[in-house]
This record gives sequence, structure tokens and C-alpha cells, in this order.
Amino acid sequence: MKYNISILSAFILSILISSCNNKEKSWSTSVLSTIEVSYNEVVVQADYNLYRNKNYVNVGICVSEEANPDINNKLHEDQLLDSDHIDYTIENLFSDHEYHVRSFIETSSIGILYSDDFTFSTLPLPEPPCEITEGVIDFDFFNMDMADLTIDPTSDDYKMGTSCDLGDLDFTFAAEPKTGIYKTVGPTSYLSPDEVRVDGILGGTFSCYYGGYSDEGLYVINDGNGNISIAFCDMNMSTSMSCSSYSAAGEVHN
Repeated sequence: MKYNISILSAFILSILISSCNNKEKSWSTSVLSTIEVSYNEVVVQADYNLYRNKNYVNVGICVSEEANPDINNKLHEDQLLDSDHIDYTIENLFSDHEYHVRSFIETSSIGILYSDDFTFSTLPLPEPPCEITEGVIDFDFFNMDMADLTIDPTSDDYKMGTSCDLGDLDFTFAAEPKTGIYKTVGPTSYLSPDEVRVDGILGGTFSCYYGGYSDEGLYVINDGNGNISIAFCDMNMSTSMSCSSYSAAGEVHN
């Protein structure tokens, strides 16, 4: 009798496993479309078909610059009980770049189900609202050819500096900047990811310490290959010392 019960239990278990396998084999997922696209952010909509599901399962998306991203490139993960659409916001992207995204479902019996590969491209960064010349900063009446930006290896933040005959100018970010428009801030012990501190020693023979501020912000382009450009218009370079203030506009790069 015990032998027959064991056989019956095993038979029932095999039916349950087979039923689970068949149910999960009918599941599917797809990335439907991009809903919003900017120069550094995109919203994509993913669809999850969880036919006859009774337990929460993990779903999400994978994003990469290479085709067919997998779970190692997982960016977002949620739990679903029923079939549904989910909108995902993908942030901190490079401008004018192509990306690949796949949605996924983690099953209990047949591994990870992926959608087809879906591609999208970010937009270029808007142009600064003034005419600029690459590698030149206009300090009022002084048009200065600027040295290439270099990274300060001693800084705890991400500090890039340039120089000219008028003096030195530094741009300090919390980390390597992505493409975007950054708010200028004064001296602070903490920089947010979207902030930059601009300061330097300017004046030539009679030099003073300056801080920079712009209502329009700094236009930063990072192409993802180590090439960074910083452009700005109407930067107010002010000082508390006896030197005159400057209005600066221009572009510097590494």
C-alpha cells in the first residue's frame, strides 16, 4: 500500500510540475515602445503576459549599448501577479546614442524569458543659447584660447581644469559628468549629481579668486568615449576681492 501511495504521490507531483511548465511556456513579454525620449533619459513601456499565473514573479528590463542585453545588464525589476504593462524610466544616458533593451520574466521552471531586442536612440543635447567658438572663452573684451581640460587626480570630486593667459579655471562635478545641463553652485561640501562648481584664479598680473554662476547652466557633452565638452553663456565670474568681475561665454574640452 505504501508503495502504491508513493507512486501516486510521484504521479501527482509530475502532473503539477508539467502543468507549471506548460503554464510558464505560454508566458511572453515584449518592449512595446518608447513613450518619452530626451538627450539623457527615455521612458519605455514593456508588456508582460502571465497566463494563468497565481504567484508573484519577478519581471524587469535589461539595458545595454550592446545587442541582446541579459540579466547581467538588469536595470529595473518589479513583481507582478497578473498580466500588465509597466513604464520604465531609464536615466543618465549619453546623448545621441543608440541603446538596446529587453524585458524579462523570471520563471520557476524554465529559466528567464526574454523579449526580442528593442533599440532606441537618445536625442542630441540642445545647443547653448549663444554663439561660441570651440576652445575659446570670451572674458568681456578678452578672447582667450583655452588649454585642453585635464583631470585633477588629487580631487575627491571630479575636477577638470583649463588655463589661459588670464589665469586658471576649474569645473568640479560630483562624478564624471554625463551629457546634460548642470546647475552652477557656490562653495559647498556636497555636490548633487546635476550640479557643478566653477572657480579659478583670474586677472593676469593682479590675480584674484573668482566663482562662476550662470542662470542658464553649463552644457556638458560626454560622448562615452572619454571626450568631454563644456559650454556656457553669460557666466558671471565674481570675486570678493579688489578685482573686477567678468562676464564669460565659451567652450572648453579635453
